[in-house]
Amino acid sequence: MGALGQLLLWLQLWALTRAAYKFWVPNTDFDDPTNWSQNRTPCAGATVEFPADKVASVLVRASHRVSELLLPLDGELILVSGAGFSTPSTTSDPDCMAGSRAIFSDPDRFSWYDPRLWRSGNATRGLFCVDAERVPCRHDDVVFPLDSSFRVGLGPGARSVRSVSALGQTFLRDDDLAAFLTSRAGRLRFHGPGTLHVVPEACADPSGCACGNDEVQPLVCSALLQPLGGRCPPAPHGPREGAGTASHSYFVNPLFAGDEAEA
Repeated sequence: MGALGQLLLWLQLWALTRAAYKFWVPNTDFDDPTNWSQNRTPCAGATVEFPADKVASVLVRASHRVSELLLPLDGELILVSGAGFSTPSTTSDPDCMAGSRAIFSDPDRFSWYDPRLWRSGNATRGLFCVDAERVPCRHDDVVFPLDSSFRVGLGPGARSVRSVSALGQTFLRDDDLAAFLTSRAGRLRFHGPGTLHVVPEACADPSGCACGNDEVQPLVCSALLQPLGGRCPPAPHGPREGAGTASHSYFVNPLFAGDEAEA
């Protein structure tokens, strides 16, 4: 690696190991086409079906005409002002065939460890981003959408972040977050065997702190490669030394690796 490459790598690591706001991107909104089979919201007169054995909170923003509404055994529909459901009128929707069925996608498909589902509040345009550090680091503030419903699979193990903001509340105390996660509102939005904790400790090192995600790299890799069966390459034998005193280990995401990865 030349001097320019080393400088760019140092700048990238410096940016990525600073504390950041990490925003959760996907939602479970009724009116989002990506949450439905065939990537389209139910047409007027369709049968709407939610997975019977899944739990979810679903925000409904508009009025919908449906012939049948099959709800799960547990969950909630949050209707904003003016939203609702009614039976179809005699005027048929030409785009809605008789017996049309719209199936809500599995709300459990979103994993905490999938870096594609997070957005950094202080991302620097043009800098390469290490997949494991696109997932919240231990000094990050995590923000879930206030104007959408959502559901997050925590996966195995325990994760710690600086703070968690959800449903208009910001949790800085671990006891308060634990109480929320065990409440009905929390159980509708967070699931899985893992635990989530807050440790309100800011990064005190001006040069940046280690992300703390080295041990979850296999989970990040599995989430990225889920469309290909989740088979990940063997973990590296040891960490590669990065800038400063922090150590980092890396893997290349083969979904996006090209000729440049071999340079």
